[in-house]
Amino acid sequence: MKDLYRNILYQGKNMFRDLDFTFWGLMYPIILATFFFVTFSGITNLELEPINVGLGQDNPYLFILEDIDILNVILVEEKDIATSLDSEKIDGFIQSDLNIVVDRSGLGQTIIKGIADQILQTMALGESIENIDFNVDYLSGQNQEAKGILVIFYSLIAMVSTYGVFAGIEAVNLSQANLSPLGARI
Repeated sequence: MKDLYRNILYQGKNMFRDLDFTFWGLMYPIILATFFFVTFSGITNLELEPINVGLGQDNPYLFILEDIDILNVILVEEKDIATSLDSEKIDGFIQSDLNIVVDRSGLGQTIIKGIADQILQTMALGESIENIDFNVDYLSGQNQEAKGILVIFYSLIAMVSTYGVFAGIEAVNLSQANLSPLGARI
């Protein structure tokens, strides 16, 4: 048993002398975990602010868009669209035919476009849009604390475990008498 511990000690010293193993097996995962933590630590604290969307008074979709919680509907005259967009009073304007008028690209504009596309797709079903109850939740909710950042860190742990296999293979190769002079002496 004493010989086993002595061989483990010598194998460990031999592995740490190899700078490639020391960097890729030990230092690289620590550096990568630090970068992951610094980069992704605030990604789960994202809160959406209400999106200011402009509509005309005669827009037939006004009642639908007023029911959407994330949208803050602002009535805008046709002649004031450009000034409202320039002053950032509204993020986008939805015309009566569901065309979008924007002056910049961003998250709010993308959400407005997605909502307009969803209304167009619902209309393409051939059903009257007034008969659809948008407050019905067709999915059952379950409380599960799942964070996407954990998947990244679990992937890092899997990578380090895979690198541990490389150290084991190197230790076996060094112990084999026909593969290394050190193995012939053991």
